[in-house]
Amino acid sequence: MNCLCLALALCTALVAGTQSTSVTYKDVVAEEWETFKARHSKQYTDKSEENFRLKVFMENKQRIAKHNKRAANGLHGFTLAMNEFGDLLSHEFVSVMNGFKRSYKLDSYNGSTYLSPNN
Repeated sequence: MNCLCLALALCTALVAGTQSTSVTYKDVVAEEWETFKARHSKQYTDKSEENFRLKVFMENKQRIAKHNKRAANGLHGFTLAMNEFGDLLSHEFVSVMNGFKRSYKLDSYNGSTYLSPNN
């Protein structure tokens, strides 16, 4: 009986000790998110915007991990990594990075003028 009580007490102490020092997934994500925001100087207008961007960041992080796992298995020839665009949706990234908009103002055009030959 004393052995059973001692074993139970030992297990309880062991579980209590590991719970106080364990790091949760939420803690890891929160730390990565804060590091991402600090590294790329990200600031958001309000808490709902920040929560949305955190969700997008987590989805992009998952997509990167899935791709890199496939790359490690030889299914892709390259790996991905998180960058400053990690909190953007795909269409937001496209609108930021694609679509050069040339200005066609005639008054700012300093090209050559056609001169007819003298002969």
